[in-house]
Amino acid sequence: MTDIPDLTIIIVNWNVKELLGDCLRSIYSQTKTISFEVVAVDNASSDGSVEMVEKEFPQVKLIANKENLGFAKGNNQAIRESKGRYFMLLNPDTIVVGNALATMVLFMDNRRDAGAIGPRILNPDKTVQLTCGRYSPTLLTELLDFTKLSSVFPKSRIFGKSLMGFWPHNDTREVELLSGACMMVRKETIEQTGLMDEHFFLFAEETDWCYRIRKNGWKIYLNADAEIMHLWQQSVKRSSINTALESYKSMYRFFMNHHGRLSALGYRGMVFVFIGLRIPVYWLWRYIRPSRSLQIRVALKRYPQILRWSIGFGE
Repeated sequence: MTDIPDLTIIIVNWNVKELLGDCLRSIYSQTKTISFEVVAVDNASSDGSVEMVEKEFPQVKLIANKENLGFAKGNNQAIRESKGRYFMLLNPDTIVVGNALATMVLFMDNRRDAGAIGPRILNPDKTVQLTCGRYSPTLLTELLDFTKLSSVFPKSRIFGKSLMGFWPHNDTREVELLSGACMMVRKETIEQTGLMDEHFFLFAEETDWCYRIRKNGWKIYLNADAEIMHLWQQSVKRSSINTALESYKSMYRFFMNHHGRLSALGYRGMVFVFIGLRIPVYWLWRYIRPSRSLQIRVALKRYPQILRWSIGFGE
């Protein structure tokens, strides 16, 4: 019997103890036909997550960090200390559906050109999260998102290109980008491409990784025969940081890394223009929609930070 498991499942956790417990229970109850190990990386949670794992899941390899190292660095920690043939990044706010993990391992075994794959990712109401398989960002797709044209025409092959809204994500096909909520990567792919870029703390880590994986000649697939349920950014909701600003910073870094300084500055300019336009609209909206006053106050508090960053302050 080999000491090398088929799959290493890596879960980076921050203050979502109950969700982490549900995720782990779904893994062990649903995954029976492959060998696997689970590595939980806790980024200094204060909600008893570490104690819960130690008590209820002693078979899990636990890495308890003393500070929040972020998503990329946490996953890299686990990859360095693990030995599966494949590595799966799995969010703690997910539930494994059926034999999804074994299905994905079998797909990777049969498709040697696949460097990474992801499953269909479902909302709790069973609708598909289109972020599970999409195109890599460009200045055009970002412009369409800023102008909301991608939301107005989600099924258009032009305006809805970013999330591939014209495709119901119901068949297996090659894609450019997977969701970091659940993606499986071949060990050889990581050895060739390198680990996740730890300069990304909270967003766009998988965007950068998928781009580099394809650049190294590997293909990326959405495997529609496998499904997981995703409860969507529960850790982020518990954070006090300006998540919008962090997402803009991460996308700026992605453009700088892969499309050059001019594209990165173009993206930063879009942030300045469109966030600047939102501020007077929100000031007006606070009188028109007083029922949403809390959301508006939060936006008006955080938008000036984004504007300062967009013109070169607060790097």
